[in-house]
Amino acid sequence: MKIKIIKKYLSRLYSLLLNTVFPPVCMKCGTMCGEAGGVCAKCFSELTFVVEPFCHKCGKPLDSIVKEWGFCPYCQQSGKNYFDEARAALVYDENSSPLILALKYADKTELVPVLARWICLAAKDVNADLVVPVPLFSGRLRQRKYNQAALLAINIAKAKKVKYMPLLKRNKNTGSQGGLSRYKRKQNVKGAFSVAKNCEVKGKTVIIVDDVMTTGATINECAKTLKKAGASKVIAVTLAVVLK
Repeated sequence: MKIKIIKKYLSRLYSLLLNTVFPPVCMKCGTMCGEAGGVCAKCFSELTFVVEPFCHKCGKPLDSIVKEWGFCPYCQQSGKNYFDEARAALVYDENSSPLILALKYADKTELVPVLARWICLAAKDVNADLVVPVPLFSGRLRQRKYNQAALLAINIAKAKKVKYMPLLKRNKNTGSQGGLSRYKRKQNVKGAFSVAKNCEVKGKTVIIVDDVMTTGATINECAKTLKKAGASKVIAVTLAVVLK
């Protein structure tokens, strides 16, 4: 116990000294800020966090017209989603996208602890047995060198004291979903995922993590795969959600 306390103290001391020599800068605008991997007060104030009321199904914010229903118009009219609930920390817009794209494509993995903390706040009421990331295709993972959803999932699992298990596999290269219609996105990821052998999910509540939910096609296909493997409940948790 004493060794752990000493290590924790030394880690904090090291961080303090490092921040003194190299003051942390905002990951969006580059000005000085109070936390490494964070954003300054101005950039933080420009972010739109998802707060109540939001759709109980897809996690998107609700306006005053539909908030009493508890579901957005699309979720009321659409067919079955395989994920049971969804939470998102941010609205995906011109203010949040630079942070998300920096993590996804520019190797800014120092953003992960702060972004994961925001996700945990959005999902503070969510309890689960497992935390699972949306997987990348093997070729894309080799090219990118890391899966941003996995990095977020690891931090979320640690914060929630839940087991992290990367048990989903992407069996085909679905390519970019950008520019595809809702229907084409759904068709593009159909049958794209499988559960790794010897991974028991039967009766488990699973949090599935991704960076952005646009139409929900990818996460829904992942949830479908998990449900077929026996998961009792799947909750989608993302850094941001696209409003459209």
